[in-house]
Amino acid sequence: MSHVFISYVREDEGLVRLISNVFRENGVKYWLDKNDIQPGARWQNSIKDAIASGSRFLSINTRNSAKRAVSGANEELVIAVDEIRKRPQDAVWFIPWKNDDTPIPERSIGGGETLADLQWIDAHQLGWREAMRRLLHACGVETPVLDPGEPLSSALPSSVAVRSGEIEYLSSEPAVEGFDGTIHSITEGLVRRGDDKRIVVRIVTRAGHRRSQQFADMIGMSDIYAYADDSFVSEDPARPTKFIGESSWFVNRGEKIFHPSTGEVSVPADMHVKNTFSAWGTLAGNVVSGEFEVSIVSSILGQSIPARQTGNFSLCVERHG
Repeated sequence: MSHVFISYVREDEGLVRLISNVFRENGVKYWLDKNDIQPGARWQNSIKDAIASGSRFLSINTRNSAKRAVSGANEELVIAVDEIRKRPQDAVWFIPWKNDDTPIPERSIGGGETLADLQWIDAHQLGWREAMRRLLHACGVETPVLDPGEPLSSALPSSVAVRSGEIEYLSSEPAVEGFDGTIHSITEGLVRRGDDKRIVVRIVTRAGHRRSQQFADMIGMSDIYAYADDSFVSEDPARPTKFIGESSWFVNRGEKIFHPSTGEVSVPADMHVKNTFSAWGTLAGNVVSGEFEVSIVSSILGQSIPARQTGNFSLCVERHG
């Protein structure tokens, strides 16, 4: 088998890197313009020859490619359509990859048909593993080898480290003296795909001064665990991924807790505290950012005392190693 030509726009390099990594693991040769055009070669001729000599043409369709009115991928499609017309009607050569809800271009391939009439791989509906399994089968791999970890997004693998970031508290209800406006650094963390397919996040924070740190410790915001049920971390600001985390604990009568105004105080009766952390984030490059809200309900002597903090966050992530 010769190579698979991968046609894509530059904004989707992260997705193409994930696909090409799986190709390598399964012994599938592939051709990328950025890697395989020799210095000094006429790039148009190189691309035309690579398309014509390839055993498959993989067309990556995403919101990014749909937004590009002018791109090399469009020129590649023109060449690919000519190749489709030369080949037998039942030949498996052109493979459209549909990464989101963007439709396949209805570009004519003759005989009253368009590219949208060809069977595509709908990664948006199938999920990463099944989509890659079908792609590898279409490329002639009978027994695909797939990493059990489904990627976190079109550009991130199944597990990334949080190297830096910050949480900025904008408001508190009731107001917490000296706390609003504080920025807590994110010192470490992890974002990964869990065994149950959910996205798991853990971040550790550090405040700039002792009182803020004590308050963050008390409300469970110095070591945060959260989960997302979405298939991927969103890259669309209009549809951010929602992360949810919950924790609860008991404070026995007489134990001391930190109060931001008066410092340490003794609890007059047994108290139950529940913390619900909600965040809405979007991935851009290697940064996940967005807004968050913390809801705290303290139950003591038959009364529930609510509190709430809101703010912004950003996480800088990178591959392990």
